[in-house]
Amino acid sequence: MTNTVQVQSLLSARRSYEFAVDDVKLTLLCLTSVLDAIRSKFQFAGTEIASPPSHFGMVLPSNPPGVVLSFGITPFPEGSGTVVRNILIDSRRVVIDVAGPSEVLDPTFDLLKETVSGLLSAEGASPLGEVQRTMDYSEIVIKDPRILQVLFSPAALEILRQTDTSNPADVIIPSARFRIARTGAEYPGTIEDHLNIHFDYRAGSKIEDELIFCGAPMDSGQLVSLVERLLLTL
Repeated sequence: MTNTVQVQSLLSARRSYEFAVDDVKLTLLCLTSVLDAIRSKFQFAGTEIASPPSHFGMVLPSNPPGVVLSFGITPFPEGSGTVVRNILIDSRRVVIDVAGPSEVLDPTFDLLKETVSGLLSAEGASPLGEVQRTMDYSEIVIKDPRILQVLFSPAALEILRQTDTSNPADVIIPSARFRIARTGAEYPGTIEDHLNIHFDYRAGSKIEDELIFCGAPMDSGQLVSLVERLLLTL
């Protein structure tokens, strides 16, 4: 039995490429000639030397603070291309955020490395060293409210929907958030998107539109597969 997910929008696929200390040469990457080369390669509309947003955890202070490149395009998949919302560079990571599937992220990162590969530091090192690990986060919108019903028992949902509201037009709707936490460590209690599996009605839509936002710390293909497997439990 299959349960193919009807994906309405692939909002975002984001990957963080993490480096060892001193393996991101920010001073070199902030040179005007280097930024111009990156801007030209990806046709970025905006370039700023600034501390990037913390999509994958804390951004450590540094001088220079980092690079924020906004609204460009990557030539992948070949023959079409995908909008790049951002390439964010700080002292320990490069984050690539695209309005498309995760499969274009690695080729885009390779193209970035190729673009800056001709530049060497005083000690002969490349501006970007060896990647130590990667982290993913993806967001999609599906048209299937059953994904929220899967996560709650029908009896519990019925009890909650009987909650008295001040306005007869108000309804109780399910929303679910699951957090990745580490055993043996104190639970911080903070909410960070890159550690959450999140299912909710799409902000800005109407409830009757039945559009469901799904976000999770995995690539876009894995997220679609997760939703399909959850729907199979119905």
